[in-house]
Amino acid sequence: MKKRLLTVLLAVCLVLALGTVSALADDAVASVGGTEYSTLQGAIDAAEKAGSGTITLLRSVESEEITFDTSGEYILDLAGKTFTSNGDDIIEVKAGDFDLTIRNGRLWGPKAGTYGIYAYATNNDVTITLESVYLYATDQGLGVQGLNTNNNLIVRNSTVRCDGTAIYFPPISGDLVIEDSTITGVNNGIYVKGGNVTVSGNSRVSVTGQGNGVPGSAYTGGSGFPSTGIAIYAEGGYVASDGSPRPINVTIEGGTIESVSHVAVSEGHISNEDVQKLEIVGGTFLTNNSKSNVGAYIPEGSVLKQDDNGAVVVDGDMTAVARVDGIGFTDLAKAIAAADDGDTVTLEENVNIDSTIAIDKGIEFDLGGNTITVVSSDSWASSGVRNALSFTSGNSVIKNGRILDVRSMGNTTGNWGIAAISGSASLTTESIEMQTYQPSSEAYYNYILRAAATNAGEGTLTLNAGTVLSELPKTSPEVETYGAVAVSVLGKYNNSTVTNIDDGYVGEKLVINDGVIIDTTGFAVTGNGAAHGTTIEINGGVLSSGSLAIYHPQVGNLTVNGGTLTGEFTGIEVRAGNVVINDGTITSTSDTFNCDPNGNGTTTTGAALAIAQHTTKQGISVEINGGTFNGIRAVNEANPQENDPAPNVDISIKDGEYIGEISAVDVDNFISGGSFSDPVSPEYLDDGLNAELYSRSNSDTPYSYYSNVEEAMDAAQPGDIVTDLSKVTSDTRYNVTFNYGNNDSETVSVSEGATITFTAPTRSGYEFRGWRDGSGELHKAGETVTVNSDMTFTAVWSAINIPDTYDIKIADAANGSVDTSLSNASAGSTITITATPDSGYSVASVTVTGPDGRVDVVRVNATTYTFKMPAGDVTVRVTFTDSDALPFTDVSANQWFYEAVAYVYTNGMMEGDSATTFNPDGTMTRAMFWAVLGRIDGATITGTNWADQARDWAMAEGVSDGTDPNGLVTREQMVTMLWRYAVAKGYDVSIGESTNILSYADFGQISEYAIPAMQWGCGSGVITGMTDTTLVPQGTATRAQCAAIFMRFDQM
Repeated sequence: MKKRLLTVLLAVCLVLALGTVSALADDAVASVGGTEYSTLQGAIDAAEKAGSGTITLLRSVESEEITFDTSGEYILDLAGKTFTSNGDDIIEVKAGDFDLTIRNGRLWGPKAGTYGIYAYATNNDVTITLESVYLYATDQGLGVQGLNTNNNLIVRNSTVRCDGTAIYFPPISGDLVIEDSTITGVNNGIYVKGGNVTVSGNSRVSVTGQGNGVPGSAYTGGSGFPSTGIAIYAEGGYVASDGSPRPINVTIEGGTIESVSHVAVSEGHISNEDVQKLEIVGGTFLTNNSKSNVGAYIPEGSVLKQDDNGAVVVDGDMTAVARVDGIGFTDLAKAIAAADDGDTVTLEENVNIDSTIAIDKGIEFDLGGNTITVVSSDSWASSGVRNALSFTSGNSVIKNGRILDVRSMGNTTGNWGIAAISGSASLTTESIEMQTYQPSSEAYYNYILRAAATNAGEGTLTLNAGTVLSELPKTSPEVETYGAVAVSVLGKYNNSTVTNIDDGYVGEKLVINDGVIIDTTGFAVTGNGAAHGTTIEINGGVLSSGSLAIYHPQVGNLTVNGGTLTGEFTGIEVRAGNVVINDGTITSTSDTFNCDPNGNGTTTTGAALAIAQHTTKQGISVEINGGTFNGIRAVNEANPQENDPAPNVDISIKDGEYIGEISAVDVDNFISGGSFSDPVSPEYLDDGLNAELYSRSNSDTPYSYYSNVEEAMDAAQPGDIVTDLSKVTSDTRYNVTFNYGNNDSETVSVSEGATITFTAPTRSGYEFRGWRDGSGELHKAGETVTVNSDMTFTAVWSAINIPDTYDIKIADAANGSVDTSLSNASAGSTITITATPDSGYSVASVTVTGPDGRVDVVRVNATTYTFKMPAGDVTVRVTFTDSDALPFTDVSANQWFYEAVAYVYTNGMMEGDSATTFNPDGTMTRAMFWAVLGRIDGATITGTNWADQARDWAMAEGVSDGTDPNGLVTREQMVTMLWRYAVAKGYDVSIGESTNILSYADFGQISEYAIPAMQWGCGSGVITGMTDTTLVPQGTATRAQCAAIFMRFDQM
């Protein structure tokens, strides 16, 4: 690194002397934000004070080098001009957290030994971008310092020319990007010692000098570099100040790379070549205008080749079986090896695998609908589980296809695996089918997926929707085997290190989500009793096994949140660890129950959930919050190993459905909720549960338990059976039979001493009178009986008559018609009266008279009323009044609003402005409108504080927010409040939804909130236009207009 202290000091003195003052226009060199400066450095200093800005060069200028020494984001726009430096650098960068874009012009450094643009030591997080720039320097064009991190150089549509080395790139980390640019050096084109380099597009990187070629050994001068005469040279093996590797990744995707005397591209190493990668996937490579051989850097196994003209092209004679980011490969293993972390590997056709493919990075492996067949060969390991795909690092995905393992065909040995993760690797599967054969004998297992923890870390195996793991039929049906295991999960702790299940041992994790299907003879999911510290999470899916859906012999955490788990032996067997079941259906399909000791496997057949401590004597904790358990025994806890002392087992059943017996030998009082097919032994119940409910409506799990008889009776339905367990005197149980009649009966098993509380069943057409016991005694509902023998109770019924009906008579009515919804009805029925007045008349009164006098009548609206039918005939009378008989002197029969005023007045909706005037042309406030609508609704709004009553009603009904009660109501406000009232009451407001109100010329004056209401109002006829072409939505409504609208609304 160059140090030019004197130059820097002189520059600082110059800046201090000149300052950053505005210059006259004819002296200006550069500007920032409209302010002009007499020197380019002065403009830069001004931008740096602001921490960002665009510095524009106003004319070509020559001066000492310019310096950026303040963090920030800057643009240097050369504006087609040239900046010439007569110093040792053109641009010095002495700041971190720095971003500089230079564009549109030339940077010139003709002085001997000049550097173009250089980022000095300890300046991290630096990005320098050239866009449409021509840069010339005599010694070095672009460069950063080797101790820097995250130093980035981006060259787009630019030229970098140098009499020495065009670009020197040695950072600990960072990116050098060359896009559609020309890079020319005499000694070296691009010299790389660290970071990532990409050359693409129509770029040209060339070196014009002879140089010394590739050094006999890597340059060890510590800093700097020799003259190689090579266009792109990567020298790896350097380390950061802390001793960590300084990796190099050079990718050439296109362009022309050329040298005069030596190879166009080469590399060397100080040490540790594993951290260096030079890859060519495109471009033309020349030495003295002839082909420069770069075959060593074309990805092995790809379909690329270099032609006689030096160009890297696709070999038309080779077929790609897989692609990595568009590059084809003839071999799947080599494609995966060529992929970088995060790349996608896509299978192009069906392939065979005859040896393990190791994957030490995270890839997305897309099978593209194709099939991988895993076949026998001599290349497989001679022992252990021999996996086809072995993921050891990174987060990978495998999807969209099928993997078929046929190595066990022909009765070959087993212990085959399709895919496995270990260390810190994680794998997700989706939309993929994986199949394997059963092994040849019981000496082996075949696995589809495995997760095996190591001390290197913990990974996660996630199975997503569309994942299908299944087993193919045995090739020799007569041979007994354990079948194939779908998923094996192994923790990283052995028995000697595990002391307590609550100590938080962490190993591999398995997650199975909804949409997964597993169907194997062996375990669907299994752990290992000597490999602890696993986490298994079942969120859904269908897990079917010819043995166990889940075998859990290890210390770890198993959580079941859903899914269907079915085993022909047992649904889940837990021999160690923590288990939480929140939901899901867990089933054993075995028709026999058995529980035998086994120090190296499963113990139980016929249980949905089996709990049996292993010979490892590790603790077990089981918490059940929900789910359905179906087996000969829904839950079975046992100690088949006869472990001494008694097993450390904790069980808590809080909810769920249990079809099958509950049995436990080492725990009591562990049931606090749930429903059961069989009565639960009292010793299993929580101490607070003292009542049993037998529910006839729940045929699968009729038994449930409550704190006391009162709670059970509250939950009981007619005919259910409630037993008081607090009175139990022994373990002896008796059968108690209830005959409901009509060949309907229930028999329950009840402990001796318990008392049964009788409930009343129901039966159509009959009245329940009680339960008659064997001695002839009749027991009423609510009575109790103590069970001390087998007992039978028979329901006693008496037939009941169908209720009588009574006539509804309508008295003759003048000036209108009357109808009722029914002509006869039983007592308690709701009857609707419809009273339709003749023109000019309105309803004056409605009365209903029954056998005991007048019956209450409820007004629905001006013409609709309802009443409850009494136990006897009734007579309905309606009278109509002349609407012309109005007391108002300002309302006459020949006015358009007469009928509306008569209607609202006679129906109690609106009153006059005085005793003798209605004031039809007067305005109406919002409070007045609320009052009328409230009266229509049946509210009492009267007195001196009627306005407050009206506002309270409107806000409670959601008609209005109650603001501005004294403001005049507009036509759109009036319709909107009616619409809200109709919606709140459940009226049909769909009419008008398709009404075209755009035809009104003043449609645009309707407020946005009122548009739906106005559509409804126009469509239903509640409101009409002021003229054929105008609605006048913002106009205030007169009292006459309000009366008309209220009448139309009430008659709807």
